[in-house]
Amino acid sequence: MDERLLNDILSDHYDLAQAAAKYKKQRQEDMKVADEEDNLGSAVKRKQWDDAESKLNELVKEFPNLQPRYTLTQFRILWGQKKYNEAYVFANSFSDSHPDDAYWQNRLAHEIIAQGDAPNRNLALALKLAER
Repeated sequence: MDERLLNDILSDHYDLAQAAAKYKKQRQEDMKVADEEDNLGSAVKRKQWDDAESKLNELVKEFPNLQPRYTLTQFRILWGQKKYNEAYVFANSFSDSHPDDAYWQNRLAHEIIAQGDAPNRNLALALKLAER
């Protein structure tokens, strides 16, 4: 509990009805995101890449603040569609726009190296990602 909230409660300025409505709205949004993520995950698991891409695009359109959360999913969908060059462009673009995000840099580097079916693996990109 932060100090401002505590002061609002103690000074009788806390609007419980407004807080409850905000909480209810957030819960509904969370449940919608969870349902859409389940649908996305199901499409990826079944390797229905075009369906997965469509579901991901819908999810990101409705909840743009969650886009970084789906970085690896986007890469895997492009890879599954055998759009290797687009996957590399996506990974490079993400890397350049998030140079300090070591976690995702490493995950993308690992994905490039671990995927066994690429005709022309971009090891230079994987190295760039890993070094960041």
